[in-house]
Amino acid sequence: MKPWTTAAVWGRAHLAIMLLFLAITCASVAASASEGGEDQEFDAEKRAYGSMPWGKRAYGSMPWGKRAYGSMPWGKRAYGSMPWGKRAYGSMPWGKRAYGSMPWGKRAYGSMPWGKRAYGSMPWGKRAYGSMPWGKRAYGSMPWGKRAYGSMPWGKRAYGSMPWGKRAYGSMPWGKRAYGSMPWGKRTYGNMPWGR
Repeated sequence: MKPWTTAAVWGRAHLAIMLLFLAITCASVAASASEGGEDQEFDAEKRAYGSMPWGKRAYGSMPWGKRAYGSMPWGKRAYGSMPWGKRAYGSMPWGKRAYGSMPWGKRAYGSMPWGKRAYGSMPWGKRAYGSMPWGKRAYGSMPWGKRAYGSMPWGKRAYGSMPWGKRAYGSMPWGKRAYGSMPWGKRTYGNMPWGR
């Protein structure tokens, strides 16, 4: 589809209009939120004063389920574009490869057959010559399940550190918030209550 066709022009105009409506709506909501004070009481089912009611679109915008005037109807492609399910003229049909390419399921000529390794490489399931056998560690390394000499035993913390399940001295107990902070489930003073 060429960028100067009628459908492309209308599509860009539709996008610009919707972005403009979105910017106006965001600005109105921000302005109404900044005007609210602590002493204002709102119902749980109402939005900020001056904003659009729930389920309605901004004035002058397109109704729900309709496209911008002059745009393509739902389920149709732009004029001059390929129909659904068809490929561009001159391209390969579905399920076929380009002329001269290898058929499906075959490898390039001279390459290794399926399931075989390159000549001179190690057979499947074997390690390189001189490497450690499977299941063994390098010579001089710690045995399996043991820690380095002088390190802390399993399940113990470093000496002088806090025991498991305790917090640092002077820190807040578990489940409590810092002194002077907002209680759980409440918003900062002056903000809108939850769900409004």
